[in-house]
Amino acid sequence: MRQPIERHLPYRLPCLYTILRQESSERARAEMVTAVKRGLLQSAPWQRSMPSQFFYDDEGSALYERITQTDDYYLTRCEAEIFAERADDILDIAAGIRRTDVDAAAPSAASPSDVVSLIDLGAGDGRKTLVLLQRAVQRGLRVCYVPVDISEKAMVSCAERVMPAMEKALMREKRPLGAAPSFMFRGLVGDFFECLEYLFDEDTAAERRVNGMRVDAWDRAVDGTADDRLRHRIMVTFIGSSIGNLDIASSIQFCRRMRTLLRHGVDHCLIGFDLRKSHHLMQRAYSDREGITAEFNRNLLRRMNRELGADFDADRFEHYAQFSVERGVMESYLVATQPMRVTFRHLEAEEGSNERATRAPSTARAPAVLELRAWEAIHTENSAKYTIEQIEQMARSAGFEGAIAHLSDSRHWFVDSIFEA
Repeated sequence: MRQPIERHLPYRLPCLYTILRQESSERARAEMVTAVKRGLLQSAPWQRSMPSQFFYDDEGSALYERITQTDDYYLTRCEAEIFAERADDILDIAAGIRRTDVDAAAPSAASPSDVVSLIDLGAGDGRKTLVLLQRAVQRGLRVCYVPVDISEKAMVSCAERVMPAMEKALMREKRPLGAAPSFMFRGLVGDFFECLEYLFDEDTAAERRVNGMRVDAWDRAVDGTADDRLRHRIMVTFIGSSIGNLDIASSIQFCRRMRTLLRHGVDHCLIGFDLRKSHHLMQRAYSDREGITAEFNRNLLRRMNRELGADFDADRFEHYAQFSVERGVMESYLVATQPMRVTFRHLEAEEGSNERATRAPSTARAPAVLELRAWEAIHTENSAKYTIEQIEQMARSAGFEGAIAHLSDSRHWFVDSIFEA
């Protein structure tokens, strides 16, 4: 890992982010080339695929934002409702306050704390988490918000949304903005687990103190002595049903790795899960009537045109989404409506590849070529849908004590489950 770079942003509350690793255009292109070779060029017909991570260039991210605002895409509204209606339940568990109601049982025997860190994996612009942060300061909690994202641009956007809102919230509560503030923003730019390991590593904690990351006395609870840290509680959030893009084995591995970094009986994680429901509702969410999801998927083809010199005719692909009852997964595809021969001008054909490209007479290799049959599909995304029993089994398999709370929207379509370390 390269030397971390710190950037301070000019707000009245402490606001900085640390760059551990940033997504670069070169790295993203190299990963796309690998995915194209494996998933398209070297795959057998009718087994073509591209990972959903490549949906999210600037145009794709803008299209996704439009998807979340459609009538058919219920997931964002459901989770926003949970955060609005159950913020106190979430914050009680984060702070270690005992609960007696049936769906938010007493989380641990450790003493409660008024110092809480919320580590927000894949924070984006922080829109949903802001509800929790505002409620936390209303309740008198001292909060260190740690958004984590691979994109520095997203981190700056998150600060631009969160910081003015939190300054206003603290002023309403007549809480200090200068000395001894009740809120601080400590973003991390990098890979999820790279960032988590950096946060929890004792050596880098000492390094962060030396580099001036300690802002005031109460901040010793964030990266101070062992006794300080026991009085400071951490909740890691992974919201938006992002975990649904992983298969079951990978999601358990993800949770198990996160569990190894959290302190037993003290820390928690909150994960958003989309629940199984009528397949008509789920299918519309992934194939909305406005056609925005279809354009979102076709943008994957246009991105390959822009970045790899491909010549996909995106308008000749249909977007298709279906729910696999057996696997419990929404599956998305781009289906070629006629035979196609797609040339990747910026990729060379490889010896023995399946794309049936011919070698040029010179020593240079011909461009890579993909041949698709009529109605052949390219698989673009899986989104797992869960039952409560599956969620609880995942928690146990990953080494957590269990899922101690399942906080659902009013229609029970979505759940934010909290695991105790």
